[in-house]
Amino acid sequence: QKVHPAEADAVAVSPFQIVRLEGLTSAAGQLLNGQQGRTLQWDANRGRFHVQLRGVGVKSLKPKNLKPLVNLDRDILAHQLVDIDGSDPCANEPASVLANRVATLLWFLGLQ
Repeated sequence: QKVHPAEADAVAVSPFQIVRLEGLTSAAGQLLNGQQGRTLQWDANRGRFHVQLRGVGVKSLKPKNLKPLVNLDRDILAHQLVDIDGSDPCANEPASVLANRVATLLWFLGLQ
């Protein structure tokens, strides 16, 4: 099965991930370069992610214009979240899911 190029780019980005916008070339898009947002869902028909931008709303953007901000340290971050007694409250959740939830919370609180 042939993979659409946009879908190949989308592999590096997942829903509910914090991203920075880059490489937008239109006049309106250039104003958004450097802003942070949160991916919502993948639109396979258009080859774009819906991205929530604080103070702007939802934009439909190509994966190549989204740079994930929580990536390399997500496993470390996720494994830091343990109960006081040392048990892991999220042991059945993949580290990447947990890290994306933490990053989303920090983003909404304006701490990232």
